[in-house]
Amino acid sequence: MNLPPSDPDAQPKPYQVLDYSWDTLVGLFANAPPNSEKWDYVSDKRQILYIDRYLRDLKVQCLVFERRYTDKFYSDDYNGYYVRCFNRYEKTCSRIHAFVSPFDEKRVADIFKPGSKTDLQSLGYRGFIVVKPLPETVVGRTCLSPPSRFAKPAPGYFISGLETKPNLFGADLSVNSLPCQEQDHEVAACATTAVWSVLQGTSELFSNPIMMPLEITRLGNEKSGHQRTVFPNDGLAMSQICDVVRGVGLEPVVSVPLTKKLFAAEANAYLRAGIPLIFGLDLNTAPKSHPTPRELHAVALSGVGEPTGDIELLAGDGTQSLNFRLRGTRIDEVFAHDDGVGPYAPIDLSSEDELITTSWLDRNGYRRKAEPLELLIPLHRQIRVRFHDILRGIAKFDCLMKDTDRSLGLEIFKEFEWDIVLSTPRRFKREIAAADIFSDKVRSELLTAGFPRFMWKVVAYNKNKMSAIFLFDATDLRQGAHLIDIFYADDNARFVLNSYVLGLQRLGKMKAPRITKSILRYLQTQAHAAIDSEAAAS
Repeated sequence: MNLPPSDPDAQPKPYQVLDYSWDTLVGLFANAPPNSEKWDYVSDKRQILYIDRYLRDLKVQCLVFERRYTDKFYSDDYNGYYVRCFNRYEKTCSRIHAFVSPFDEKRVADIFKPGSKTDLQSLGYRGFIVVKPLPETVVGRTCLSPPSRFAKPAPGYFISGLETKPNLFGADLSVNSLPCQEQDHEVAACATTAVWSVLQGTSELFSNPIMMPLEITRLGNEKSGHQRTVFPNDGLAMSQICDVVRGVGLEPVVSVPLTKKLFAAEANAYLRAGIPLIFGLDLNTAPKSHPTPRELHAVALSGVGEPTGDIELLAGDGTQSLNFRLRGTRIDEVFAHDDGVGPYAPIDLSSEDELITTSWLDRNGYRRKAEPLELLIPLHRQIRVRFHDILRGIAKFDCLMKDTDRSLGLEIFKEFEWDIVLSTPRRFKREIAAADIFSDKVRSELLTAGFPRFMWKVVAYNKNKMSAIFLFDATDLRQGAHLIDIFYADDNARFVLNSYVLGLQRLGKMKAPRITKSILRYLQTQAHAAIDSEAAAS
């Protein structure tokens, strides 16, 4: 553990290599001996309890404690706020590095030898945690590997595309993670911390500037007109968060899902594109008949589970389709960077009511429930076609196909499921290159085609088998055609779709979303071309 030297004049070593244990972890965060007041306080913190479980799940066996570390995010907060206090607070932090393979201090000492080629990355580097020199909020910038990289089978998709390259005494390390940290209740509350994590993630995809927590809080209060103290900060309202997102050049889209399963589907559509989201919730689930103060909280959604749960058949909620099967509603779990817990904290959606189960623990050790309120999606301003635009268009198309089914006494579309996900050409082509579901001809077309910067990928599944991929231009005008192309993994799906749409007449007067009509026109054109080709061949 990290204990102060017995000789007060002695200079502590710049680093320590320690076997992992609970006492070691608490000692490094508390910088105090066991049973001291600081030790007891740190050992009871939710964040430390969660980090201990998380590091054990990552199979961490060894820690390297870097005693003096200058963290740029803490330094900005220090220079803008902490330095003005009468009490003197340290301006440098410490840093804890986590490794899977155990080793001793000699391995680190080899770094200092001339021409050293010491490789610490190969020892199973899992990331770092900055320890802030504050009385209570000690968990600083945290970059730890997401659980999916090492779990078999992987539990879902996690946003971890942001590569951080820490340097330990000249030795280069690397970890792919979305940073998070604990709020300090001074320059940042939970909403500020969630925005800070989200903007780090969007910078990888949208190239927006990364802001310091102090800057986020200031920007959120500049235009709000709220007559309250900015610092110490008690949190940002959703309207203030929107101001911050616009301030970095992105467009905030606020969604209030009608059901938590529809929320899961919408979150899935953006998270799998690598876009972290801000999720507002209320930890006070007391009955409305007993009004008590709300416990509003904001987290940064950073991952989504696999669609393995029961599907929710959507109807009467704007989808225009009875028994519309949206694959994202099978998702029973999302993950969040929760400043009150830690990175990639699970949120359970599987309960039968409309409440969610967070990773916050009550006094009895049970996970607390919360009411989902709203979702804020930070988008590039070129993304003009949104999730609900695609959802309404596909749902209406599904409805028309089911109507044709019934008129023919068939059930071909009864089990069709639709997966709606935002994508980019690079991400989409990487998926196609790794998959083995298309013919060589279609595969070649997909990998060599030119696509818009952002596009919607809608996958049609029939009895859990991929049938076709519909691609839509997310950068198109609202009055545009939207549909780019349809690629088939199953020739039977092509035949059925073409046959069904031939029976639909007078598309111009049909009451349907523009996206639905663009699909129908495309299919009718393809069907007539196939008929003409057969006629010419005969």
